[in-house]
Amino acid sequence: MKSIFFTAAIVLMLMPISLLAQEVDFDNCTTAGCHAPIIDQRVVHPALEDGCDTCHDPIGENHPDNEGNEFTLLEQVPQLCEDCHDERNVEKVVHDPVDNGECLECHSPHSSANDFMLKKFPLNQLCSECHDVEEWETKVPHKPVADSECTSCHNPHQSMNAKLLRSTVPTLCFECHDKVEEQHQLSTLHSPFEEDCLDCHGGHGSDKRKLLIASVPDLCFECHDDLQETIAENKLVHQPVSEQKKCLNCHSPHATDTEVLLKKKQPDLCFICHGSEAAARDKRNENIEDKLFQSSLIHSPVEDDGCTECHNAHASNFPRLLKRSFPEGNYTVGKVDSFK
Repeated sequence: MKSIFFTAAIVLMLMPISLLAQEVDFDNCTTAGCHAPIIDQRVVHPALEDGCDTCHDPIGENHPDNEGNEFTLLEQVPQLCEDCHDERNVEKVVHDPVDNGECLECHSPHSSANDFMLKKFPLNQLCSECHDVEEWETKVPHKPVADSECTSCHNPHQSMNAKLLRSTVPTLCFECHDKVEEQHQLSTLHSPFEEDCLDCHGGHGSDKRKLLIASVPDLCFECHDDLQETIAENKLVHQPVSEQKKCLNCHSPHATDTEVLLKKKQPDLCFICHGSEAAARDKRNENIEDKLFQSSLIHSPVEDDGCTECHNAHASNFPRLLKRSFPEGNYTVGKVDSFK
């Protein structure tokens, strides 16, 4: 009997040390009830279908005797993730967590209640871990922000565009604003509209209507400061410039087929206020339209060049917004004797 125990001892001494450790049954990690909670969410990491050893490797310690220190990852993150997922840090602009190899800052490694294994949802809760979302809490939020759809505009991993945008502006904006895209085909384009919508609109939100970054006309004056001086220095200011939508009464903010972004050609634009319909609504409006078209002769500047040939469209120091002084009555006093 002693020789049998002696022989068994010799055999154990000759066995590799790793085999002395408890053999790990990876298929039993969750079914045994020990780690079941890590896969009880709606979305389970597909790697688990191939077994826990897809990512974890035992290091020869008895399990579960050492409180979870019996395993190591086959590789460090993000290299481990890139065994299955394409690299996400090869484009010009890389999201900081991706650039730092911190996949697990946003994604759960085992299971999640959210798509893409995200740790939190909706997205504004996840993004607020790093970004100050209070800056986006405005009176008029951009719809993707209000709907917590950050990834509608931003790529969460990498992009060839600034601020991780999915495409360049204005192309990105046109994905939702298709009617505005149609204006992009017109002949006269407002330069901010042609180049960058964010020159005038807030990307996340604003306290102004239409997501404007400032109220009109102050927003317009950021580029058109010469007009601001004209309005300030002249006694008479054209009513559309000073009331209601101000600049936008006459000009399109995006594009038109007329010069200087006018909503209509002259004199049709002027007849909106100085025409028969406007005069019928408010007797204070002078009906220039009827005066013109009920006359057999039309002043050639009006007929050929438009109202602004003689009138200043924004402001003037002369009556009726004229560009120069002009007598109210006759040019000269008539001489009765000349008709005899």
